[in-house]
Amino acid sequence: MKKELIIIFFIGAIGISLELKAQYPLQGQWVTMGEDTLYLLKTVDIMVDKKTGKIVRKEDTKKYKDMLRRVRKVYPIAQTAAKLLDECEEELSKCKTEAEQKKVMRKIEKQLIKEHGSTLRGLYVSEGNVLLKLVDRETGSSSYDFLKEMRGSFAAVMWQGVAQLFDHDLKEKFDPLNNEDDRTIEEIVTKIERGEL
Repeated sequence: MKKELIIIFFIGAIGISLELKAQYPLQGQWVTMGEDTLYLLKTVDIMVDKKTGKIVRKEDTKKYKDMLRRVRKVYPIAQTAAKLLDECEEELSKCKTEAEQKKVMRKIEKQLIKEHGSTLRGLYVSEGNVLLKLVDRETGSSSYDFLKEMRGSFAAVMWQGVAQLFDHDLKEKFDPLNNEDDRTIEEIVTKIERGEL
């Protein structure tokens, strides 16, 4: 009797599944990996508004839209900084004295200001914080380390103190695994790189 009930239940579940697929076709794709076949389905992150109880997509929240605007504004600056550092990496490795390294770093700084000076001068504190995160993401070193190389230890400590007045930390690393804001930044940058934004 148990076997018959299980078979009837299984056949009924397949029938309902086929009926649902006809009503609501899923937009995904079948992918074969080795001997396994998987169905990949793109999902949408949603959140529930506390006041209204309605479902809201993460992309429709004010916080996400603000972060998107900030990332779009400062991401080109971070890319330029990373590109300039890569170009001068060989030149920096040939430097024998600290004075020669500072000369190369000042050249990078002048080029960055030449390309993005007006944007850099008009940044809000929140945009500057996103820029610091993106510089760390693009270069692999924190803004404090970057500043220390360019201006020296004294200037790095001084600017760290100024940043702390505004509740920021130049030594903070970009960490999308443990920081929600960093995760959002990484998500936006990935979409920009894919051409989705």
